[in-house]
Amino acid sequence: MCESALEAKQAWSAFPVPNFDPTHPNPAAFPKVETWLEKQVAPTFERWLDDLRALGDPPTDRKTWSDVLAAVEQIVQGNADEITAARAGDTEAFVAARDQLAEAQTDLERATAATGEPRCAEVHET
Repeated sequence: MCESALEAKQAWSAFPVPNFDPTHPNPAAFPKVETWLEKQVAPTFERWLDDLRALGDPPTDRKTWSDVLAAVEQIVQGNADEITAARAGDTEAFVAARDQLAEAQTDLERATAATGEPRCAEVHET
């Protein structure tokens, strides 16, 4: 599942706003950012989450698996929050969503390492 998600990520078009600073976003860039996030990023992570859920619960280490799913769910929600914030021109909400995504990456790294598949965290790495 992680390889498919990594391949999808590698197929994204280039980010449309060079020099965009997500910690101090320029609202004038939001229309391009929002479109890119909605068309490139969100579908990759939504599909990845669906694929992971389709695997079902493992016979062992259910807590670890649950942690992986929770981290990916947090990423999907963070992406949706960034899109909503960009659409609304809300820089404060955009930064909050970006911070949520950074936290989700930490959670994903910890959870995937516990499963023995730390490379899966690369799907969300920037």
